[in-house]
Amino acid sequence: MTDKEMAEEYVDNYGFGSDCNNLTSYEANQSIEQAYLAGLEAGRPKWHKVADGDLPKECENVWCYCKGPGIKFCCVGCTIVNGDNKVRWWANNKTEELRVIAWKEIVLPKELKENE
Repeated sequence: MTDKEMAEEYVDNYGFGSDCNNLTSYEANQSIEQAYLAGLEAGRPKWHKVADGDLPKECENVWCYCKGPGIKFCCVGCTIVNGDNKVRWWANNKTEELRVIAWKEIVLPKELKENE
């Protein structure tokens, strides 16, 4: 189901069938749908695909989605560029180079940022 279909289903279940605060039911339902889609977008993390050449800054810790022999896993890792200009992915809890498929920024909750 697409985001648009989920928003339409949400409006069908929770929307208005009559006028609400001087808005027609259509306008009110459109506002509900837009708010639902905005909430989905705000809550969805932005994953960057390594295959697209989209890489973080060197030595910046990021959340990595990795592929290993027979498994897929997530861990905190970073990129390091050696003298040969080849980008390598490493994590402090792994002894071998990571095979990272995608990564995203690590975003701390607001209350943790304020108390640091």
